[in-house]
Amino acid sequence: MNTKKKYTAATLLITALLGGCTSMDGAMSSTSDFLDTTGDVLSGDFRGLTAAQRTTMTEMAVDWKQNENNAKKKWDERRLVVTGIVTRVTHSDGFVGKPGKYVIVFKEPSNPKCIGVATTRDDLMVNDKRTSVYKTGDRIDVTGVLQTRADVDSDGAACHFAFEHASFALNTAPR
Repeated sequence: MNTKKKYTAATLLITALLGGCTSMDGAMSSTSDFLDTTGDVLSGDFRGLTAAQRTTMTEMAVDWKQNENNAKKKWDERRLVVTGIVTRVTHSDGFVGKPGKYVIVFKEPSNPKCIGVATTRDDLMVNDKRTSVYKTGDRIDVTGVLQTRADVDSDGAACHFAFEHASFALNTAPR
């Protein structure tokens, strides 16, 4: 085989291998999207199937301050969309048998005392790619379900909410 044919064969082989990697990454992305939108069906968590409702953490905190039990019932059964300003992008290590997760910490634009922590479902490469595009100061929309823990100061000024199975999108709306 002459050098030109060897070069062409090698190029075709590398192209096929890279195409396979791209296809695999696309398949993992589709699988992750499917899991993110369907919730943990096997565990009986169907919140991911509901339409996302836009709200603010301040609105949730007001409800929490008035009656924590009612607020938990109201907000815990929904998939939520909140806007935030990124303050940190990080990764949490998993436990034995549990995957790690990518984490974005953010503050509410209109009330910087309200802090949100959003975690992805797992630490697959697709979630690494999705979170690596964000940096401190970016304005984002976080879509996810509320974890059961929330902390609201007695005066209602500061709050902390955790969102799981989160997805993120850059928010380009005028401020």
